[in-house]
Amino acid sequence: VICTPVHITDHLLQPVTRFLRQPCDACPHVYPDPTAQEAAARFWHTAGLPDQGVVAFHPGSGGAYKLWPLLGWQQVMAWAAQRRIPGLIISGPAEQAHDAHVSHPAHFPSWPRAQNLPLSHLAALLARCQVMIGHDSGITHLAAAVGTTTLALFGPTDPRVWGPRSHRACVLCPDPPGPLTL
Repeated sequence: VICTPVHITDHLLQPVTRFLRQPCDACPHVYPDPTAQEAAARFWHTAGLPDQGVVAFHPGSGGAYKLWPLLGWQQVMAWAAQRRIPGLIISGPAEQAHDAHVSHPAHFPSWPRAQNLPLSHLAALLARCQVMIGHDSGITHLAAAVGTTTLALFGPTDPRVWGPRSHRACVLCPDPPGPLTL
């Protein structure tokens, strides 16, 4: 038996597709509400972020086995900082238990940090970013769903099943999928 991977979105939509009047592209779209947009604007202003060109980095994930090595994040962020690319570092409660390095300021540039924000506020913040780089995580999917250009770093999970669905998302993974290494 040959098993073709089915994206999780398609799998979950199968029971309801006969009730849909129009075909859907299965790309989720999230539209932040005005309250969340105002909160993001306040954060943006307080952090001193420019109007354009901000790259969000999410070096964590709820699954420790999905993480790119810390050295890789340090190198990418150092490269961006040397070129004066404005950055934003994002972390959430899912990775706090095993990702102490995510919140350790000595490892990363002194960019603003968005930590443990409500999802609606985080969505509005991500919508203001030009690019988001992250692992196979809910935050990466959220960035893609708000329309931010997204680079998703995949390793042991199959992006054909779990990858973010967006015309502005790109997945980088080893072939065949396996642990993320430098």
